[in-house]
Amino acid sequence: MVIILKRYSWCLHFVTIAISCFLVAQAISTFVSSLLGSNLLTPAVETTPAEEKITEDEKGAPTVEDYSVIAERNIFNSQASGLEEVSTEDMAGEILNEGGPAVKTSLDVRVLGTLVVGEGIDRRSSVTVGGGKGKGGKDDVYYVGDEKSFSANVRLTKVMKDRIEFINNGRLEYAELSLDSGKKSIFESAEKVHGEKKAAGSSGPSEEKVVETVGKEGNVTVIDQSAIDDALANLDRFYTEVRIVPHFKDGRVAGMKVLSVKPGSIISKLGIKRGDVLEKINGQELDVKRGMALFSELKDQKTFSIDVLRGDKHTTLEYEIR
Repeated sequence: MVIILKRYSWCLHFVTIAISCFLVAQAISTFVSSLLGSNLLTPAVETTPAEEKITEDEKGAPTVEDYSVIAERNIFNSQASGLEEVSTEDMAGEILNEGGPAVKTSLDVRVLGTLVVGEGIDRRSSVTVGGGKGKGGKDDVYYVGDEKSFSANVRLTKVMKDRIEFINNGRLEYAELSLDSGKKSIFESAEKVHGEKKAAGSSGPSEEKVVETVGKEGNVTVIDQSAIDDALANLDRFYTEVRIVPHFKDGRVAGMKVLSVKPGSIISKLGIKRGDVLEKINGQELDVKRGMALFSELKDQKTFSIDVLRGDKHTTLEYEIR
């Protein structure tokens, strides 16, 4: 019996060790549970969405006071200092009226002449303004969209045959062509000479009479004063009788090109034809900037000449006012 027990004693030792380990582990687990609390050993119970909503409702919705700390600390820099409130009236005054109808300007603008290219919004369209500030009170030429202007905070936007439109401090305004600009025209001296003749005659010659008062004497075209008076008295009709645009050569303005002439008009009787390029007046080159000045210099002359490029040939047209 003793021999059998000795043979299987290792099994007894193994069972004893296993039981001891189990008892020790159980004791340690009980001790740790008592320290941390019994909740760690209880299984987690899943809550339903309804139970979670009840829990949140029990806590209550956040109030404005809960977020007051954010406003006090101004962590988003939402409390700007030094800003002034702008009234709606002030804002309305600053809104550009470029899309609305133009109103007559209160600026002292004397429009001496216009040069229209296309619809008048082309950058080559220009206006000659008398007494512009850009040249210290002298006449000057201004182009559509150009930075230089005849008054401060003014931008020229459109040129028409009888007026110009521009933006003045955010408002669309216009100025009409000045018929009494203080500048004498090429025909003004003759008008004084024949003033009594016009007063004694009819109120104005008819269009048929205009045709008769323009004739030829050799190579000189003779213009009767009555034809000039009629042209000055009917500027609207005159503008519809001819269309002239700048002529460019090698990227530079080289005279004024005639696009169309109404048959039977005074322009056609002067010998000006469609396609002619008017290069010089009295030997001086004709361009946009000097055009009005050249006409002004002819105010005391009874004769003048126009150099014309017709096709490939240069010719000079001579005129005399009687």
